[in-house]
Amino acid sequence: MKLVSKALTIIGAVAALSACSADRQQSVTKSQEAADLFQRSSISRVGLSKKLALTFDDGPTKGTTEALLKYLREEGIKATFFVNGVHVPGQEATMKKMMDHGHVVANHTQHHTHLPRAVSNQGWSVLRKEIAATNDAIAPYTQPGGRLYFRAPHGAWKADFADYLNRDADLREYVGPMFWDIGGEISRSADGSLATAADWDCWGKRLSVAQCAQGYSRETDRRDGGIVLMHDVSINTVEMVKKLIPEWRRKGYTFVTLDEVQSLDRYTE
Repeated sequence: MKLVSKALTIIGAVAALSACSADRQQSVTKSQEAADLFQRSSISRVGLSKKLALTFDDGPTKGTTEALLKYLREEGIKATFFVNGVHVPGQEATMKKMMDHGHVVANHTQHHTHLPRAVSNQGWSVLRKEIAATNDAIAPYTQPGGRLYFRAPHGAWKADFADYLNRDADLREYVGPMFWDIGGEISRSADGSLATAADWDCWGKRLSVAQCAQGYSRETDRRDGGIVLMHDVSINTVEMVKKLIPEWRRKGYTFVTLDEVQSLDRYTE
């Protein structure tokens, strides 16, 4: 009986160790999944209702970004700036002001590179270089304790980019790629007026600030809020923002940074 009892004890211990090992493996797997912040498809439709997350790409731009920062501060609005690292040298004072005013500073690659094309032509190393260089450039200006965000230039992304970057110890902390809900393209209503707008395209087509603002306003109302794409490159965009913000406020919209979008918490919890 003692031998049987001892055998049962050993079997029980082995079973317990196996269960413990399985639990530990499951925990590691879950932890790994939680750490995969780069997503295989772009993030949009983040559930904002009557809220707008203003995002500005491609800066900082001398003069234009300063004018935008001044206006946003006067209005008490914080935004998210997706920066191209190549523009940071010489604009350190503007970048510091961006941080000091409470805006979120995010990564938009070093040279606004079309990533699928670049990887196809130059190999995988260019993907890391483009994001890592801007990571280094913006590091002094990111909010302490804030999330890190990435947006792919042109919204161009491939699923296996996420797999590659999530294995990178230095870059895997980025949530992204962040897409947008409003501001991606120009389209027209039956009467020829703008139903949607994209600031960069508006200025390229020599449309007026009022025309472009109409497109943004109409798309915002259809979506009832969301992530807004603009660019702090042209002073026309600053003038359009000055036109839109009072109108949006009259309609009951409020403004948030990406850090304040609760649905994004799931990527970091």
